[in-house]
Amino acid sequence: MEAHQEVRRIRRMLWALIGLSLLTSLVVNLSLGWGGINQREQSARLAVDERIFAEQVAKLNLLIRVGTTEIRLLLDRGEKNNPIKGVKALQNLQASLEKLRTKTLKHSEPLISSLIVEADQLLSLLIKSENWRGRNDRIEADLGKDITLNKVRRQLTIIHTLINGIVGQNRLQMTLDIKSYQRAKGNDRVELSKGIIEQHKELLRENVGTLLTELADIQRLVEVLSGDPNYDHLSDIKDNKLKPSLDRLERGMTTLKNGSVSVKEVFLTEVKTLNKYLFGEGYIIDEQHQTIHVRPGGLYTLVRDYIEIQQLNGQLRDDLESAMIKIDQDWTAFVIMEQARQKEIRVTAAENLSATWITVSLISVFGVMIFLILIWFIFKAVSSQVDTLSDLRQQAESSNEAKSNFLASMSHELRTPLNAIIGFSEIMKLQTFGPLGNDKYQEYCTDITQSGQHLLEIINDILDVSSIEAGQIQINEKEFDFPGVLNESVQMVRLQAKESLVVIENNVGDDGPILIADDRLVKQVLVNLLSNAVKFTPENGTIRISKRFDHKGRFCLAVTDTGIGMDDEGVEIALTPFGMVKSAYDDNTKGTGLGLPLAKRMMEIHGGTITIESQPKLGTRVTLVFPKERILSPALTD
Repeated sequence: MEAHQEVRRIRRMLWALIGLSLLTSLVVNLSLGWGGINQREQSARLAVDERIFAEQVAKLNLLIRVGTTEIRLLLDRGEKNNPIKGVKALQNLQASLEKLRTKTLKHSEPLISSLIVEADQLLSLLIKSENWRGRNDRIEADLGKDITLNKVRRQLTIIHTLINGIVGQNRLQMTLDIKSYQRAKGNDRVELSKGIIEQHKELLRENVGTLLTELADIQRLVEVLSGDPNYDHLSDIKDNKLKPSLDRLERGMTTLKNGSVSVKEVFLTEVKTLNKYLFGEGYIIDEQHQTIHVRPGGLYTLVRDYIEIQQLNGQLRDDLESAMIKIDQDWTAFVIMEQARQKEIRVTAAENLSATWITVSLISVFGVMIFLILIWFIFKAVSSQVDTLSDLRQQAESSNEAKSNFLASMSHELRTPLNAIIGFSEIMKLQTFGPLGNDKYQEYCTDITQSGQHLLEIINDILDVSSIEAGQIQINEKEFDFPGVLNESVQMVRLQAKESLVVIENNVGDDGPILIADDRLVKQVLVNLLSNAVKFTPENGTIRISKRFDHKGRFCLAVTDTGIGMDDEGVEIALTPFGMVKSAYDDNTKGTGLGLPLAKRMMEIHGGTITIESQPKLGTRVTLVFPKERILSPALTD
């Protein structure tokens, strides 16, 4: 009675402790209020904003880097480039900055606007660089293969051939005249000599060699023009050197008397073609200002454009560096400003939270003091209760020991008369010493034998349970052939199965493993399982015995029946000593409820397990699992 009162007192103190905890929590929450909730939400929002801002910074940095890299690749001759990738990156940069402007505060809006302008400048610079790269590639392709220069060279070769033809024609004519002079006599000889002398004077006056000299000067100037990287020298070469040489070449051919009219026309045509290759289609010679107005397509225009685009390359690079410096400065300033704003918000939130927690701490101190007092009272009461429970435990252990000793001492006293009853009833049933005189006595002897055997089985099961619980069961482990033990167990229950019209299918065969265990206990486990299966399987039912090895190498034996089955609650009851499932009572089957509990404990003694899978009206499957360490013969795992 005093123990019950002590328990009730502990319960009251526990309820008081729970009430105090709830009250303290309620007061703390009221103290925190919506202010604390808002602070947490603000911190969460700030964390999300910081993460999003960091992602935006990384994304925009990547877009800037991609755009500027593509510009540099365009300006670097010979480097592979992807201008579309750069255009997309800079367009995405503009769109991202526009979105960022709608979300930023007023003090950072000027920086964002400036960044948008600078992104637009980068996009414009990318387009200019792409145009430059197109022009540069075309001009370098021409210059690299000397396409236009070779045209000029070929034209100079043609003109040189024409001049040489005229010179050769004159020399041939002089050679013929000299041969005629050598054959002539008298006055003819004198006249021919005068003609040869006049022809030679005329050739000297026309100065055909000057034409070749002028042509050589033009060839030299063309080579200088194609290789001169100085823009200022080009105009000087064109107007002060090439133009005079070309003029002298044309005048020299025009004043030539020995050449035919057709040869002169061809010569002048080839010179004009040379001028076209030099100064472009549709060039204009301005005699008043002593200059040549060039057009596209000539060597001069090609060299001039090449020098211009190289200068433009430097200008574009300078513009890129200037834009990069500006966008880097503005972007860094914006990031620093945004980080400072976020830091200020976090500091303010932390200060507000600290003030709130100071208030909560003061409230909590008072609650903790009361809490500790109650804990002290509860501890004192629990200590007293523990002492009481210790005394009760000692009494229970003494009672259990006395029970075990009693059962152990009664085992001989109970089994001896039962064995005598069973033996004498069997002698009487066999009528060893003569007839009993009435058939009813024969029937009674059979009932006495069966009842005695059943009672002996119950007593043996009870004594086994008691021995296991007391830790006094003896295990005699040895190596044995499992299929042999299984066959013996099947034979022991086969008569019972035959009487119940139940079929037992043993699918294990003779190639089972060799186990290290107590064969007597294993046989008892098997007999218990098979007896239960027969007992709870209706007529024309089937019991199947199968084996397998799992992935851990453990040996598994399954006993599957088509009996009445159990639900989950029934399985739990069946594994409890003396537990009887309700459906079993309804079927009027006899038993003590010790078969499955004994099998379970005997398997645990061997380090194994027993599992039950069952469904009402469908049947039950009981699986024995023997650990790998108790298996000697090798086997394949499933």
